[in-house]
Amino acid sequence: MVDDPIRKHLDEQVRLMRLHRGGDAHLDAAAAAGRDDFLRDAELMPANGDWNTLLAFGFDPPVLTEDELFFRTHLPAGWAKTPGELPHLSRVLDERGLPRVLVSYKALPHDRRAQFHIVDVGAHFACEAVGNPHAGLPERWIDFTILERRQFVQYLYTDRAWLRRYTPPAPQAHQQLQTRARIEALLSIIAGLPDRDSLGEFVTDPQFDVGRPRWRQRFGAALTSLTRTMKGNST
Repeated sequence: MVDDPIRKHLDEQVRLMRLHRGGDAHLDAAAAAGRDDFLRDAELMPANGDWNTLLAFGFDPPVLTEDELFFRTHLPAGWAKTPGELPHLSRVLDERGLPRVLVSYKALPHDRRAQFHIVDVGAHFACEAVGNPHAGLPERWIDFTILERRQFVQYLYTDRAWLRRYTPPAPQAHQQLQTRARIEALLSIIAGLPDRDSLGEFVTDPQFDVGRPRWRQRFGAALTSLTRTMKGNST
C-alpha cells in the first residue's frame, strides 16, 4: 500500500475533531498533566512574555533550555507557582501570596504552546470584588501597596464610566444594574477609609473615553483572552 501523507493528515484531523467533540475530559487531562510538569520544575518559565518586568520583579536572567517554549530562571525569594482555575493555567504568587504572573501552558501533542502575562494586582481583585454579590473590600486589602490600592479604585471608576455609556441588550440590563450597584457600594466603602486621601485622585468623568476598561488589556485580559486564544487557535 502506498503511504499517502495527505490521507494520513486528514485522518489525523478527523481523529482530533472526534476527540475534541467527545473527549474534552481527555484534553483537560492532557493539559493538566502538562501544567503539573511545569509546576514541578520551579526554575521553568515560558519564553513568551514580558521578561523585562520579570527581571524587575527579581527573577534571574533567563537561560536557554532544550525546549524552545521555556527559559530557566530562579523565582524571587518567597515566590511560588500554584495551579490556576483552568487545567492549562498556573499562577506565580509573590511573598505575600498575591498573584503576580499568570502562566498558560497548553501541553497537547497537536497544539503545544506557553506564554505568561503580568497580573495587575489591584485590577485583579477589583474584578473579583465587582463580581461578588456581597460587596466588600478584599480580605487581602491590608497587604496591598498604595499603587495596588490605586489600581483597585481606578478600576472601579473606569468600569463605572464605561457602564454608564454602554446600553446592554434587554436580557443583560438587570445584571448591569446589579454590577453598577456593587461598584457604587465599593466606592462608598472606600470613601470612608481613614487613608482614602493617600490614594489620590481618580478619573471620575463618565464621558471619559475608556472604551472597554483598560484593566482588560492588563490582568483582566490575561485570563479571559488567554482562555479564548488557547481554545480558539486549536480549532
